[in-house]
Amino acid sequence: DGTFFARLVWRTAYESGHPVIDTQHRQLFAHANELLTAVSQEQPKQEINRCIAALIEEVVQHFRDEEVILTAAKFATIEQHILLHRQLTAKAVALVVRFHSGTLNFAELYQFLAYEVVAQHILGADRDFFPCLATTPALTNVTA
Repeated sequence: DGTFFARLVWRTAYESGHPVIDTQHRQLFAHANELLTAVSQEQPKQEINRCIAALIEEVVQHFRDEEVILTAAKFATIEQHILLHRQLTAKAVALVVRFHSGTLNFAELYQFLAYEVVAQHILGADRDFFPCLATTPALTNVTA
């Protein structure tokens, strides 16, 4: 029933110091947990579809906003970071297609959300830009 999958827990140690990025990261954790719960509890496909669509939309918007912020902060390796965003977005889209075709299992979805998006990207690759944000005024009105 999916109960052996750990919930994603936000910690203040994960904060970048930028209000928009940190708020969006917290929301991504919450919505990923909502989706993981919906799948593990075998909620109706319509509810799972809603969770998936909302999460994908949120991830894509977060990536856009983050890219605007990092460009304004003159993050030295912005192009590589944008490439990571494109790769994660493409994989997310591919997983949605597999979900709709009935070939995606919960373990693969959890692997993507918990490991690739959260552990590797948010808690890994995103940490590279934290020092850049510390020396740049926060851009809180993001229009991407």
